[in-house]
Amino acid sequence: MKKQPTLPAMGLLFLLLIITSCKGDPSQRTIELEPRKDMHSVHSNVRNDLHRVQVTEIRKGDKYMYLKVREGDETYWVATAPGDIVEGNTYMYNEALRRTDFRSETLQEVFDTLYLVTRLVPESEAGDMKPSTLKEPREMEEAEVETDSESATEITLSELLDNPEAYRDSWVRFTAACTKVNEGIMNRNWVHLTTDQANGRSVVATTKADASPGETLIVTAVVRQDRDFGSGYRYDILLEEAEFQRQ
Repeated sequence: MKKQPTLPAMGLLFLLLIITSCKGDPSQRTIELEPRKDMHSVHSNVRNDLHRVQVTEIRKGDKYMYLKVREGDETYWVATAPGDIVEGNTYMYNEALRRTDFRSETLQEVFDTLYLVTRLVPESEAGDMKPSTLKEPREMEEAEVETDSESATEITLSELLDNPEAYRDSWVRFTAACTKVNEGIMNRNWVHLTTDQANGRSVVATTKADASPGETLIVTAVVRQDRDFGSGYRYDILLEEAEFQRQ
């Protein structure tokens, strides 16, 4: 899962997407913008068409770079993962999630409107960059889960990673350590999990719950496979609707 300078999410995606660290900084705000209709192609809070912007101001947070950009006659704020962004230069993007009342604890500022941008590409390198096929998670087709979290199968993370097909679209429960979290991407936190027995392998769980690096968690979640959020953000295994208990 490789990306150029870019949050879970969405984080986004996955800030965006997917963006990194077990306590992310998914809060911010900007000047309220009344976005043009042609800038939104699927939903009012998702942009997946092409945008050409000039960076006019840069503010660096712990997890994100906050960029004031100009597009045509509009000026607005975006956030993306740290990278070699140069003030005054022109960039392209094709995936972003619109957030409102977005607070940055690092900057101690609330942005009325801010876009979590998955990838910000220098115009000279954009080449044949095309509109994205990004969808919001709720728009993606999902198999019905017949059971609920109370009837989750007790397994180990290694068992899941060795044979994910056996648990497809089912609830599972296992114990793992949190190594990283991308917060607030597509309205969810993206929690990275592993165990000493997993031989360096890990899995990502999406959740409304909080987690911190180093915590040992009892994880209950639905196993999904072949999740594709566009622009290379693809997961062979993704745990969704995750619930956590602390040991």
